[in-house]
Order: sequence, then structure tokens, then C-alpha cells
Amino acid sequence: MRTLLETYTTRHFPCPICVGALEVRESKKDKPYVVCDACGVQMFVRNETGIRRLEQLIQEANTKNVWERLAELLQGYQKTCRQCANKFWVTEEGRRQPETKPS
Repeated sequence: MRTLLETYTTRHFPCPICVGALEVRESKKDKPYVVCDACGVQMFVRNETGIRRLEQLIQEANTKNVWERLAELLQGYQKTCRQCANKFWVTEEGRRQPETKPS
């Protein structure tokens, strides 16, 4: 998986779970989709309205520095435990919520 700060030559969209940059691929029927191997997320966009909105979001991500902003947010809210090295998210209440590992 690529880091958020890399310069992209292909179209990318953030994973809704881990916020990693996912390459936008096209199906056999020329419909966009993304797959996150780390999280197991698959997202398919099937109708024209959704496809247009996805294209708009991809363009906005590239022109408005969304990738840098996401990287900043991750640094502020995703931490690593010093004892066990597991990653966790800092919640609004300030309590730790450990990330679940795939079984």
C-alpha cells in the first residue's frame, strides 16, 4: 500500500476503514472500484451518478491537498502503544480503542 504523501500518477481514493490510498481500478464493464487488501474492503460504484461523484472526489483529493490533510489527521489520532506496538485510535473522550486484528 502506498503512503499518503506520495505523488500519484494514477487515480486514488482513501479506504473508508484505514484511510490508505487505494488505486481506483476499472471492471470489465468500465465501472470504477477499489480494493483494500489490508482491511478486506471492496467498493464498487455501479451507477452514473455515483461514478460522476467519485470522479469529482478524486479530482478534489488531488487539487486540494486532501492526502496531506489525511496524513496530518492520522498523526494526531492514530497512535502506537509503546509497550506492545499495536496501533490504536484516540477517541474524543480520550480513551484508547485498540484496532482489531483480522482473525
